[in-house]
Amino acid sequence: MAVTEYEANLRLTAALHGAAYQGPASYWAELVSDTPSRTLAGTPSGLVRIQIVCATAITNNGDGTGDNGVVWTFPAPATDLDECSYLELWDDEFAGNRRFFDLLSKPVSPLADLAVTVPIGNFTWTEV
Repeated sequence: MAVTEYEANLRLTAALHGAAYQGPASYWAELVSDTPSRTLAGTPSGLVRIQIVCATAITNNGDGTGDNGVVWTFPAPATDLDECSYLELWDDEFAGNRRFFDLLSKPVSPLADLAVTVPIGNFTWTEV
């Protein structure tokens, strides 16, 4: 998973000052409809962000990777929205700091009145 400039600065500051890095216990996931970068967020899909509790929603594979060990479900949109290929993790539900982003293994298409799901394993967190 790619880290944003904000997240990289937090980790570097901790390493240079001999401090332990401690990320949040949960993140807020947002689907985006175009390609984000290290410094620029993607275009929000129009779906609300959902809370992802790390201890229960992300499985540590023990090899420097993790993935969504449970289905992540976003509330149904009122209208069809653009296909989403990327997911971003934020530290706040409405604003906050964007911490990570990555390509989904399969895009999702938000359709009117249907809950949007990210199937198990569609999101991979890589730290290697």
